Amino acid sequence: FGVEQYNGVLFVGSVYVYDTCRTTTGPVPGCQTSTKMVSVDSQGNNIPMILGLSAVGDDMALSHDGHYAVFLYRVGPDAHGNYSNRAALAATGF
Repeated sequence: FGVEQYNGVLFVGSVYVYDTCRTTTGPVPGCQTSTKMVSVDSQGNNIPMILGLSAVGDDMALSHDGHYAVFLYRVGPDAHGNYSNRAALAATGF
């Protein structure tokens, strides 16, 4: 559920989720399939997620019920030129 590109240093991108309008018991009546970008801040600006930070390669995940996504992103540089890696938890709206 991520879209990525290589910027010459890191793999960066955005996190999208796709609502299939299905549950474990079948289709949801009246639901329209949709794709939503969830890697956004409170003002709706993209938070570029990054790949390759986790030692096991799990830089993003989706909760089993599809209500939440988590991903890693980088902030900085600070006054000393350092970057920090952070994790974000986003409600998918599904």
